[in-house]
Amino acid sequence: MHPVTEIETAEITKVVENAHRYLQIAFAEELYLYCQANNINFPELRDALNTKWNVNILEPREGIGGHCLPKDTKMFLQSSSHFKSKILTEAIEVDQEYRRHIAETSSAKVCYYVNCR
Repeated sequence: MHPVTEIETAEITKVVENAHRYLQIAFAEELYLYCQANNINFPELRDALNTKWNVNILEPREGIGGHCLPKDTKMFLQSSSHFKSKILTEAIEVDQEYRRHIAETSSAKVCYYVNCR
C-alpha cells in the first residue's frame, strides 16, 4: 500500500493498474497473431524474450476476460473529456481481433476432427 494525498489519486490507481494489465495482455495477443501470420513459434519466442530481466510477455489465452480488466479499461477511457488514450483504444481492438482469430481457428479445428462440410 502506498499513501496518497488526494482521493482522486487513490480512486484512479486501481483503474490504471487494471488498464495496464489489459494492455500487457493485448500486447501478448498481438504478438501471438504476428507469430501466426509469420509462421513463428510463439511459445519459443516468448520463452526467449522472457529471459531478459525487464521483459515479461504474458501468455495469451481465450481473450481478456473477467470483470475488472475490461470494465476498468473502459472506465479509464471514459474518465476524461480532455484526454483520449489511443493505446488503450487499440488494445481493445486487438483483443477483439484476437478473439475472432481464436474463434475461427477453433471452429476450423473442430470441423477438421468431426469432418464438417
